[in-house]
Amino acid sequence: MAAPLKLVQSIAWIAFFCLLIGGQAQSQCSYRDILVTESRTGNFIHGKPQYHVVIRNNCACAQSGIQLDCTGFTSVDEIKPSILRRAGNVCILIQGRT
Repeated sequence: MAAPLKLVQSIAWIAFFCLLIGGQAQSQCSYRDILVTESRTGNFIHGKPQYHVVIRNNCACAQSGIQLDCTGFTSVDEIKPSILRRAGNVCILIQGRT
């Protein structure tokens, strides 16, 4: 009976430690952890160059409510609003979710 109790206590300590570390990591995340890179693909769509854009979160925790400055941004291809939605000069990434 002592072995299962010891196992439960060990799991509880591990869970507590993970929550503690996760909370500290989350408080250290900021917009500086979001990296946006773009590169030309070499293809053209309706005479305009095509770009490959990657938005990466370099923080250990998920981030939500990510908004990008889209001043001057245009696209010939339709972009799914669930991925990137434009609201004036602001683009909202994945509907603000993580």
